[in-house]
Amino acid sequence: MDFAIKEERKATDEKPAHQKNVSAWILSAMNQQSQTLRHNLSEVTGAISFNLRSVSFQSCKKNPSKRSGKYLIQPTENDEPFIGYCEQTSFGGGWLLFQYRFNGSLDFYRDWVKYRDGLGSVDGEFWLGLEHLHRITRARKHELLVELKDFEGNYKYARYSEFEIGSEGEKYQLKKLET
Repeated sequence: MDFAIKEERKATDEKPAHQKNVSAWILSAMNQQSQTLRHNLSEVTGAISFNLRSVSFQSCKKNPSKRSGKYLIQPTENDEPFIGYCEQTSFGGGWLLFQYRFNGSLDFYRDWVKYRDGLGSVDGEFWLGLEHLHRITRARKHELLVELKDFEGNYKYARYSEFEIGSEGEKYQLKKLET
């Protein structure tokens, strides 16, 4: 082992100019690859953004599918899309669920950040998030449907013709609620 190390040092010492040339060539090749990767990443990122816009919907009402389920929602072209659950059968369909609780498996005693950003998963219990609600309701007029069911099967609902949530700066105040 010592012999190999000494031999390698000797060989390296004998060819410093060649080593510098190889190092310069490697650095040049790495720089070219880095530039190519940056360019390709930029193209891919743009394509992904374009593709998300082509498969997302401004709202559940604008979704032509009559099947309830998870969809990409993008209130405006400038908004980041997010996954929402669209209810397409109740009251004519087109409803975006923003809270769903059915068995108490998710702890809703959370801090401001969780209520702003959302918690849980649309595959189970969840809260969509105040920021998403703000972005959705500022983009265009939305109705609100509140459905309550208890464990005994009792059912009540309230329907409002328009509602709007303020921004974080406004502490997500309920700005409009009309019947």
